[in-house]
Amino acid sequence: HKGRREQTMNANRERIEENNRHHSEARKNRHGPQFLYNSRNTLDGLIGIDDEEAHEYVENLASVFRYSLNNRHGRTLNEEVGFVESYTSLLKIRYGDNLDVRYDIEERYRLYDILPVSLQLLVENAVKHNVISNKSPLSIRIGTTPHESIIVSNRINPKSSVPDGGGVGLANLADRYS
Repeated sequence: HKGRREQTMNANRERIEENNRHHSEARKNRHGPQFLYNSRNTLDGLIGIDDEEAHEYVENLASVFRYSLNNRHGRTLNEEVGFVESYTSLLKIRYGDNLDVRYDIEERYRLYDILPVSLQLLVENAVKHNVISNKSPLSIRIGTTPHESIIVSNRINPKSSVPDGGGVGLANLADRYS
């Protein structure tokens, strides 16, 4: 029994280390040059035109970075939803009413644990791969199910040309959950 318990402890330790590596990689890659460039351009467009909205934009941007850089490996669904709300508020300045994110989350699940930046990655993926325009707005729904699951869904209207990410973000998310 002692040998089996030791093997189980070692396997668990390896899983934790692997999850920590994935989380660290996700954090490092989360807000790369393209995100910073787009954020800078959006902020530049607001300054002098709508200073109040520019101030709100900076606050949400700071909130996004603060959450992303925090080293905690587990977050509550409530914290993750707050992060997604800050992130989508940045996107809504760019896309306006053409981007709509709706939440249908049962209160009893709000304190459940979830992997950090997991919902944001799914929202980012939907925005990256779908057309968002007056003619074709994007509506994303984030909701819980009675079976202790969460679903991020949207109508698929693929862009004709999308930079190939190779599916790495979704694969990393699946690995982290495994």
